[in-house]
Amino acid sequence: MDARSVSFFVGAGISFNSGVPLFSEFRMSFLKALAPRQKFGTRRELLWDELIANVGIDFFPPEQLFYRLSKLGEDYEQSVISTLLAYSADRIPNKNHFALVEALTSGATVWTTNYDTLIERAASIWNLHCHPLAWPDPPRCEKESCIDLHIYKPHGSFVGSNPEEQHLIFQSPDVLAKLGPEWSNALLTSFADKKVVLAGYKGNDIDLMPELTRVMAESSSTGLWFEFPEKVAPRQSDLLPKTEFSLSDPSRGLQDFISEVLLVDTGSPPNESAHSVPSDPDYLSREYPPTHLRPTHNARATLLSHWDESKFVRAELRRSLIFDPSTVRKDSLRKLVRNVTLEFALANFVGRKVSSLGRHSRNDSRRQSSWDHYLLLNETHGTRKSIISNIDSQSKRDPVDEWKFDTRVSAFSHLKLIGDLSRLDKFVDISEFATQTPSLQGKAVFNVLWVLRNQGRLVEWDALWRQYEERGPYLDPNWTAWFAIEAADRACMLGQGANALSFLEGDAVRFARSQRRHPLLVVDARVSETRARMLTNGNADEFSTDLAKQYETVADSRSLRTPFRRASFSLTWAASIPVSDSNQSLVKTLTDRAYRLSPSQLHAVFANVIQRRHSLEAKYSIDETLALCRRLNFGYGEAIVA
Repeated sequence: MDARSVSFFVGAGISFNSGVPLFSEFRMSFLKALAPRQKFGTRRELLWDELIANVGIDFFPPEQLFYRLSKLGEDYEQSVISTLLAYSADRIPNKNHFALVEALTSGATVWTTNYDTLIERAASIWNLHCHPLAWPDPPRCEKESCIDLHIYKPHGSFVGSNPEEQHLIFQSPDVLAKLGPEWSNALLTSFADKKVVLAGYKGNDIDLMPELTRVMAESSSTGLWFEFPEKVAPRQSDLLPKTEFSLSDPSRGLQDFISEVLLVDTGSPPNESAHSVPSDPDYLSREYPPTHLRPTHNARATLLSHWDESKFVRAELRRSLIFDPSTVRKDSLRKLVRNVTLEFALANFVGRKVSSLGRHSRNDSRRQSSWDHYLLLNETHGTRKSIISNIDSQSKRDPVDEWKFDTRVSAFSHLKLIGDLSRLDKFVDISEFATQTPSLQGKAVFNVLWVLRNQGRLVEWDALWRQYEERGPYLDPNWTAWFAIEAADRACMLGQGANALSFLEGDAVRFARSQRRHPLLVVDARVSETRARMLTNGNADEFSTDLAKQYETVADSRSLRTPFRRASFSLTWAASIPVSDSNQSLVKTLTDRAYRLSPSQLHAVFANVIQRRHSLEAKYSIDETLALCRRLNFGYGEAIVA
């Protein structure tokens, strides 16, 4: 096989025998250092070591952890980089690195997501010159007529030993951003119409794998992926088209492929330029404690907010106000105030009143900040018609295109619930998503998916869903679950109950319901599941009873019993009730309650449809309801009315 027709894509696994930790091991070392060991007063009977073990890579990727740590301050970001350097700088190349140098000298192409310089050092041992084409620089050599070996490093490469001088992709915002045009073109040139060989790599990089998948699908490329039989993730087998798995030791497979397949056909004996390959180094310890890390209560609260209930986050923030250094306490107090105002009705009420007064300030900065808080706090309290009036009046004073992105997303989340789906393009520009923080991206994407589904723009929904389906964990574990619930609701809308259940029974929703326990997420997931089972099994009486219980849960909850939500659950319950004369009174009570409580015109459409289905006197005629749907751009509603 001509080496020039082969391109290698290798990950952290090829450096494992040199004692370099896998990225997931770095992640676990930071979690172990930061996770509190003691139980809180009323905490579930679950030891922290068990909790950490249950936080799978799918829900808390290392890039998300390192992003959260970097938000705590430069010291934490430098700790991550220092730790990455500490366990890579003094390592010795192993046989994988020498084999890849052999492939390079024969004309093959090598890409790696590793930061370490072990391939370069292996070349140096053999008196060869190899330098990386590494991000953030463009993937081209600036030397004129350069004859050195080159390897592509799209996530960056270590340069020296100073943590402050490193430029690496290791946080969520970095991997959420797409490859730049130059790197994308380099990947196309490297892998199109080639034999693509992968080793020591899991395929988790959401910035690289979609590009590689596209290149292989659109060209004559075929793949060979070396992986341990017991470590093949289900998603790996579906990731790359035209790819065969070699289920064996990846290191042995890679070395054999290069020596027995690649180099034999070129007529060059293995190691011709190298004379000998050193034995793999022996590292007994696999412990990698973080360097220069301050395990403050504030840092622990940051991690807890990612996978546990808010009351445990508040407990750590309270400890931070007492035990943490004074430089940290201000940030902890800010987080604690935000948590309390979002969780507790009285604090929320005070916050809404204060921010409502502040939005009339003549000071531009104070007015904008108050407006931001006003919209956010009212999302928790529930949408009302007065908020929509305030959005309209505020937009006259400060044009919408001058609002911050998060302010526009919060405003539109109110507009969509009230039923005004037509203003999506005015408030939310999808092209801006990539530059936003991970959690804000998640919120924006969820809102847009919800609107596209209700508008009936399913082709656009599918396109956005495919783009963000695997990005959820890099945004926030909760968003992974919310995306799954949205996908289930879309499946139910199309009458696909079994498909909806597959989303709701997946790990994302299970994790969020059992671990994070966000009240609204838990109850929404339960309602979606009931609706899906009703479509699948058809036993309306049984599921109607279950939805009635869900309504009572909402009505009895101080945090969930907003007028909008009670109306929404009333209609969900009413929609499940079988048509019969004996049920007319209950249906009328539920739909009238929705009319009375809800400010949403979408609810008015649903209530009208349900009343007509049960032969009750409806508030609007069919023509009036259709006209309302068209004015709202409510395509789904128009379909069910028609």
